[in-house]
Amino acid sequence: MPVQFGCQTYTWQMSYDRYKNSFAEILDTIQKSGFSGVEAEVCMLGSFYEDPGLLQEALGNRGLKLA
Repeated sequence: MPVQFGCQTYTWQMSYDRYKNSFAEILDTIQKSGFSGVEAEVCMLGSFYEDPGLLQEALGNRGLKLA
């Protein structure tokens, strides 16, 4: 099995006011960058925090895993 790399959302958290409700956009960027998953800061999840099923769907649609 090849090594898989995930991405952490801290970079976006540094510009929190800009990205606080943009987790789907962040996931798109992570997926397009070739990462396999994401380790998300809870504050960055937005509405995905309230609905784990929505988070699971968003990850699955992009072929990403939660780290």
